[in-house]
Amino acid sequence: MPTVLKVLSWLESGPTDTLNIYDIITNVKMSIPIKYRIPQFSSGIVFNGRLFIIGGIIGGKPIKSTYEVNIPNIHAGLQIQRKDMPKAKYCHALCNDSRYIYCIGGHDGDMHTTNCSLYIVYKDNWEQTQNLNQKRAASAAFIFRNRWIYTVGGYNGEAFLNSIERMDILIRDKWNIVNMKTMLGTRSRLQGMQINNNEIIIAVGHNEKCEEEDCIGSYRLDLVNSKCIRDADLSIGTSFLTISPIKSKEGVYFVNENCQIHKYSILQRKWEIVK
Repeated sequence: MPTVLKVLSWLESGPTDTLNIYDIITNVKMSIPIKYRIPQFSSGIVFNGRLFIIGGIIGGKPIKSTYEVNIPNIHAGLQIQRKDMPKAKYCHALCNDSRYIYCIGGHDGDMHTTNCSLYIVYKDNWEQTQNLNQKRAASAAFIFRNRWIYTVGGYNGEAFLNSIERMDILIRDKWNIVNMKTMLGTRSRLQGMQINNNEIIIAVGHNEKCEEEDCIGSYRLDLVNSKCIRDADLSIGTSFLTISPIKSKEGVYFVNENCQIHKYSILQRKWEIVK
């Protein structure tokens, strides 16, 4: 399956039936209607060229739904209902390896949760996996070196978090708190992606002040040498949707809460907004 170099987004304040598409190769943006109404605060991820929209809120209540939107026929608005998640929730983080989509934390309608599960794509089936040590929603989640799943920051219902947890995806026995000092501060609605063999780029999102000047930073986390380095600032302060970033040879593409696309150039180490 070829890599789909399309950034897909939607307004989380929905529900909405409009999907925004940016083609990285052709540099073309468009918005198209789809037949499936995307719930509020749902999370999305592109897995092997397939877009999955998972969970969210309908009628004020969290839902379990998993939908696949057919990207090759996206103009036809085709979507397929897949197996439901084990638990209804929203504002969960998603990431994937070559076989699974991991669903991390979130809010279950009553409280922020430690709940984690994985979607076995080729079986169209969900399984519970180990719970986090700390409740967290709107955290960043990413796979590192095809071996470890990390989650960073988030909100636990009382405070923004600066902690990091990781789990070995080969054995999936437990989450461990990572003993690493960072300069991120306490953050939620942030996103991250591996950019080289050692480092993750993190766009910081909101802190407890939720002021623009506090939300423009980005950091490189060196997970091998346990270092955190301040990197280039974004052009505007923002927070990020729970839609997983897309990586190309040129950079990493993140989507903010207003569906603006922020591109991080790996070689030039700078940010720009895709016009």
